Amino acid sequence: MNSKLVFVYFPSWWEYSCKNHVADIKVLAPLFHNNGIKLVDARTPLKSFKVEEIFPLSGGSHYTKEANLAIGRYLRDRLAK
Repeated sequence: MNSKLVFVYFPSWWEYSCKNHVADIKVLAPLFHNNGIKLVDARTPLKSFKVEEIFPLSGGSHYTKEANLAIGRYLRDRLAK
């Protein structure tokens, strides 16, 4: 079987709402890179969103419908390559 492992990084509310919070991806990216695991950053399609457009509730653990759609489209296009 010809398969590839791909890790998709989904950002947390803390990354967008706390200025001093270090994004987990800063720690994870080198680990994946050094082990040959492809990393797709789901923050990319959210760059133009405000925090309340990504998370419906303060401290939210779920994304809004619009954020989910943006991430879904991005992953569909990115993973197809």
